[in-house]
Amino acid sequence: MLLIVIIFIVILITFFVFNDKGLLSRAKLEKENKELIEKIKQDSLEGVKLDNEINELKTSDKKT
Repeated sequence: MLLIVIIFIVILITFFVFNDKGLLSRAKLEKENKELIEKIKQDSLEGVKLDNEINELKTSDKKT
């Protein structure tokens, strides 16, 4: 009986770790989410930089 309970617990733990919505999948998605958030921040900063450059070019007295 104890062996059956242990096998059942091992199967349950394996299921929770390795299935599509398991811990490994969640960890991978969390890492990907952090990377995407960082990419959004970088792109946003680049957008602000480009907006500033556009404004400088619009208000510049120099014609190139």
